[in-house]
This record gives sequence, structure tokens and C-alpha cells, in this order.
Amino acid sequence: MLDTIYDTSSEQIVDFATRFINTLDLFITNIPSLIERSNSLPGLSDHDMILVQARTKAARTKAPQRRIHTFVEKG
Repeated sequence: MLDTIYDTSSEQIVDFATRFINTLDLFITNIPSLIERSNSLPGLSDHDMILVQARTKAARTKAPQRRIHTFVEKG
């Protein structure tokens, strides 16, 4: 599983304990810039839940306008 995560340039977002001192929940993404926050919420038993807030649309940078030169023949 770790090889697949590395091969796809993905990252694990949950870096905190979800059950005592262990991290049991995984949230893996290949676009970590979309993740706004992740935190732990109390669960029903000794296992906490995770809440991940992410943007659903990636911010795109506009390409600069290109200059198109035209050739005008005189005469």
C-alpha cells in the first residue's frame, strides 16, 4: 500500500491519533492543497472520527494572453 501511495505522489492527511496514541484512520489525497483542515471529533466508543474539510474545485491560474503577430504585405 505504501508503494502505491508513493507511486501516485499522494499524501496522508491524518497525522494525529484517532484511537489512544494510534492513527487508525487514513485520508489519502494526491492534491493536498485542496485540504483546508482536518481534525478529530469524539466518536461513539474509544475510536475518534476525523473531519476533513476540502475545497471541491481546484484554483487554476490563468494563462497569460499570447501575442499573435500578423504579417501584412504592402503594395
